[in-house]
Amino acid sequence: MRLKQPGEETYPIFWHWETLGGIPCLIVEPRGENREIFCMYYHGWSSSPTNQLLRLQLLAMHGLKVVAPCAKYHGKRGAVDYENPEMIANYLFNAVEEGFKEFPTIVKEIDKIGKVGTRKICLYGNSMGGFIASKIFAEYPEIYACALTNTTWHWKDLIEYWRSMYLEQRPIQFRLEEVSVEQLGKRPLWVSGGSLDPVVPQTGMRKTVEAMKIKGYPAEYLNFEGLGHFVTVNMLTEVISFYARCMG
Repeated sequence: MRLKQPGEETYPIFWHWETLGGIPCLIVEPRGENREIFCMYYHGWSSSPTNQLLRLQLLAMHGLKVVAPCAKYHGKRGAVDYENPEMIANYLFNAVEEGFKEFPTIVKEIDKIGKVGTRKICLYGNSMGGFIASKIFAEYPEIYACALTNTTWHWKDLIEYWRSMYLEQRPIQFRLEEVSVEQLGKRPLWVSGGSLDPVVPQTGMRKTVEAMKIKGYPAEYLNFEGLGHFVTVNMLTEVISFYARCMG
């Protein structure tokens, strides 16, 4: 089963819930015997795999077997007041740390949802999910490719920006080290965001990825002029094209 480009006839799909490594995961996959390309999808703050089902279905229709874990405090794992600055300060970065720690336990049990001979794993993270996905990509060289939207791995700068906006001097405990470019290696990386994103400003990421490309990394940044903190159909289409090019 190969990955399809946008515009090609797509695969029929189905979806179901599984518990992998103790974590509830929404699985969306194409029907067929040879589903060897897994996409780990990490959702954003205040969202859930169920809320992202349409995106997951579009990815699966083009040939990806999508595994979307519930982040801590989200979906089947409970909820908090996501708009409350106290909750953001206390829980958002804890959810990121837990998502990173849970990755190897989920992967160890991934054969529960279909054994494959040769397995490729890629990542897709949006917003908070991009914090998780970028760290996983940096720490696990076996990950084949990564797509990130509306996110950053410059967490210290982001925290300072959020403090100036609404977190003020609320204490934040975040123990994960920032991603270094050297950790990413020569693996395909695709990053995108809106030029007017008020939640996760994209200037730093755009400059970093463009500098990586100049140095010969297989990295690409696609700017959506005038867009805020959203994933558009065009953005998701570009994600699908990226996977088909580098993994198809």
